[in-house]
Amino acid sequence: ANQTNYTVKESTTQNFTRILDSGNYNWSVNCSDTVNNINNSKTRLIKVDLTFPSISNEAINGTNFTVNEYTCLNATITDTYSDVSSVKAQVDYPVSGLTNVSLSNNTGGCGGAGGNIWSYALQNIEEGTYNWTITFAQDVAGNINSTIPSSILNWSVSIANEMNVSMTIPAENIKINESEE
Repeated sequence: ANQTNYTVKESTTQNFTRILDSGNYNWSVNCSDTVNNINNSKTRLIKVDLTFPSISNEAINGTNFTVNEYTCLNATITDTYSDVSSVKAQVDYPVSGLTNVSLSNNTGGCGGAGGNIWSYALQNIEEGTYNWTITFAQDVAGNINSTIPSSILNWSVSIANEMNVSMTIPAENIKINESEE
């Protein structure tokens, strides 16, 4: 809604206060005096964002991996009034514990990243069970949201191959004599 203030004084700084809901607002100043002198400012845009980013569709690309393979973490992040500036996933590693990783929406990433799809290719460097525990999203206005994934996102990592070695030669017991000189 328009706001008019008739008490503007020449060569004096004026402050106007208006409480605004989330949305885009045009702002300008129009002045005139009693002898019909008129001046207008340029129209400026004010963006008000009081909403949190929305987090949904957290997913991984499998449940069983080997050490050094990659698990693709991806999530859909949207924001109504401003762009999303960062997305992080908190992952509980089997040995190291909780670690935050930064997801990206750059195209070419795993899981069809781009636009509202954010992803991270997590290299599984420890044997055991991993768990994606929390997702954080922040928009450019500084609003932060966090959620626990709607489904349990655990995956297991094992060592790829075990090597069994059998000694066939020599077939008999060996005696080693050691002496001091």
